[in-house]
Amino acid sequence: MKTRLTFLQTIPFALALAGWMPLSAPAQNAGESKPPAQTNRDDQVFNFPGGTPRDFLAAVEKHYKADWLSIASIPREMDDVRVPKLRIPPGPMFLIGSPSAPNELLSIVMLYNRLAEREPQLGTLVVEAPHNQPEKPYAVMLVPNKSAVVAQARMRTKAFPLRGIPKNDWGRLTGEINETGLRGRSQEASMTGRKESFPGIASVHDSSAILVVMGSETFVEMAESMVAAFQANERAKEAKPSPGGK
Repeated sequence: MKTRLTFLQTIPFALALAGWMPLSAPAQNAGESKPPAQTNRDDQVFNFPGGTPRDFLAAVEKHYKADWLSIASIPREMDDVRVPKLRIPPGPMFLIGSPSAPNELLSIVMLYNRLAEREPQLGTLVVEAPHNQPEKPYAVMLVPNKSAVVAQARMRTKAFPLRGIPKNDWGRLTGEINETGLRGRSQEASMTGRKESFPGIASVHDSSAILVVMGSETFVEMAESMVAAFQANERAKEAKPSPGGK
């Protein structure tokens, strides 16, 4: 009788053990921690290959999912400004001499305006947005810097009489002036990134025998020297004695 009671007492314990064992393994697996997903930080770097301000805003909009370009105000005179190449890692940046911006988009605004301090043609990038929400701004503007506006205001127009230059050479003179101006502009753009500092155009008014030149001071001075050179060559031809002459 004593043995029977011991056996019966073990049955509830065995049933409880059998019910607990299959549940313990899943509970243990559920508690296992999974390694965090690996992310490629290179994919998060903002790489801008260089281009116009409109290209820059479009790249910012695409990378950061920011609605900037649709409301951006870009002056026409800034359409050809060259924004340099940029590489910006993810996360707010700390610029030397400036406080750290609270997010990436505000860091970009700070960086752009720091570059504009050295390259005034970049203008000033203004982004008015709710506090710490620059991806949905109220307004986005590029404001020309005063120094760049002053340089543009120095455009000159000057007329040169074509006396002493044969009419057949007027087209050649005009072509050489414009071609020289384009070469100078291209060379300066490749060296400094500025395209607007050497603009100009020359044209002939046949009825009045006048060459009209419009452009920067450098371009007008170059045109003036070429007109003088053509006239000097013609005077030299007239002064040269004819063959067989005394």
